[in-house]
Amino acid sequence: MPLFLSFDPYESPTNATVVELGRFLGQKIDQSNETIKLLRSERQQLISNSKDQSDKLLDLEARLKREQSYTVNISQKIDQSNETIELLRSERQQLIILFGFFLGLGRSRRFLQFH
Repeated sequence: MPLFLSFDPYESPTNATVVELGRFLGQKIDQSNETIKLLRSERQQLISNSKDQSDKLLDLEARLKREQSYTVNISQKIDQSNETIELLRSERQQLIILFGFFLGLGRSRRFLQFH
């Protein structure tokens, strides 16, 4: 409720004017107190949300570290598997060469036996 009061500096205010001014100022103080309560409540909510977000961030960081560790372990196992595959391929190639050698040796013996 807007209050428009005109004061004459040479005239003292009436009791009604002082009472109106007191009510007006009381309402403004009440509004200010309500605003302060709302702002404090919002601040507390923001602090709470910030703490929740901080906790969530810490949880996500811990999860990320676990996932990274898991990924590193999988990567190491893949590397080990690739090394094993290469070793087996090399051994297979050696066995093929040996088999070919012995097969050729056997054919040479038979050839020599018949001639």
